[in-house]
Amino acid sequence: MAGATNSFEGGSNGVAISTGNSGGLSGTAFDKISLDPFADPPMDPLYSTARAAHGTVSGLLNGGKGNGVGWDLSGSNSTRWVRAYLYKAGAWTGDVEIFIDMANGCYFALRPGASNVLLRHYNNSSEATIATIAVTPASGQWIRLELQANNGAGGAAEARLYNSADSLTPSGQASGSRAQTASAWSSTNVFSSASADVWVDSVGWSDVDWLGSAAPVVPRPRSFIVGSSVAVHRTANW
Repeated sequence: MAGATNSFEGGSNGVAISTGNSGGLSGTAFDKISLDPFADPPMDPLYSTARAAHGTVSGLLNGGKGNGVGWDLSGSNSTRWVRAYLYKAGAWTGDVEIFIDMANGCYFALRPGASNVLLRHYNNSSEATIATIAVTPASGQWIRLELQANNGAGGAAEARLYNSADSLTPSGQASGSRAQTASAWSSTNVFSSASADVWVDSVGWSDVDWLGSAAPVVPRPRSFIVGSSVAVHRTANW
């Protein structure tokens, strides 16, 4: 069993996220910090307390800078599941993605757009949409996206959108497949090339199952059974 999660809670507002400071209280440190070298100037993603899906800290993918966070993938199972909570003030325009790629260059990408969410696949020759969630992803609030993908020759994948970010029931889901050359997994990333800021929180991947909601579990109050007055009277007279 392999996987990773990161809540960003160990970071300080305005500090650049790095592979060295993203572990500890946040969870599993990122292996990859992506940035566009052609941005003027290039800029790392930052820790932010402006908003958070859970806790008080999230990751800020700076508008116009082309940056993201991610991990190298491990484990022996052929299927991977990826999760990210995302926030964008304006409409989604297809320039933010959850990305999972293979060692031979094939990849799956989940992209929220203005009126739907596209599941895209690259087979080392061309990119194509293999499934569409025909639900508008909410803006101005947190949403949750989850992706399941298989690295076998069948290239099967499933996508889920949660407009109510911590819901157990998807707002929409879709699945598809496309032939590809089987290969080992390489990495997974959450990346934004949007012109506006995008926040990311409670990211993770697994080789076991869907990660589901990252909302903290609130313990139920314990119940106590009080003995009858007769029992209390007897005890008092023993």
